[in-house]
Amino acid sequence: MPVDIDTGRYLVAGAHVAVAHSMLSLMDRGRVVAEDRRPHGATDPATVLTGLARRLPGLRDAHGAGSAALALGAATGHRSPVTGHRVDPPAKWSHGIPNRAGATCR
Repeated sequence: MPVDIDTGRYLVAGAHVAVAHSMLSLMDRGRVVAEDRRPHGATDPATVLTGLARRLPGLRDAHGAGSAALALGAATGHRSPVTGHRVDPPAKWSHGIPNRAGATCR
């Protein structure tokens, strides 16, 4: 069923945690509105996830003023350009850590 979403009021957010950096993005119906890529200041999962959660309101205020983020999707790992298979990041620190661990910061 098609759903019409008011992209002037609502966005979705995406987070990607890589080995050396993390990226946040805001999107509306598949269009990237803003991206923020930063190196990790720490390597423990709670600090990295909390940092992502703290960055989201500022990104939204700067690029989607007046909008609410409906959802946040998170990803780690990548696809091998050689095989096309999913590759887990070499740092296994995030295994067993729920993404919501960083979501307590509002």
